[in-house]
Amino acid sequence: MIKNEWQLKITKSRITEFESALNKLTEATAHSKSLRVKMQADALGSDIQTMRAEVAEYEKLKRGCWRALNSDHPCSLNFDQGRMPVF
Repeated sequence: MIKNEWQLKITKSRITEFESALNKLTEATAHSKSLRVKMQADALGSDIQTMRAEVAEYEKLKRGCWRALNSDHPCSLNFDQGRMPVF
C-alpha cells in the first residue's frame, strides 16, 4: 500500500522499469517456448498490475474517494470476479 507521495513516485518509477524489462524480455525471447521465460514474463506482468492497482488506489484516496471504496459510488474500486481492480 502506498502511503505518501515519495512512495507514489518510487512506485511509478518501478512500473516504468518493470515495463521496460518486460518489453526487453519479450523482444529477446519472442520465439522461445521456454516455460522459465514465460514464468518470468508472467511474474513481471503480475507485479506491474499490482503496482498499477496500488497507484490507482492511492490516487483515488488522495482525491477524497475514501468513503466509497466498497460501494457503487463512481470513486469505488471495481472488482472483476474477485480479481485485481479494473480501472
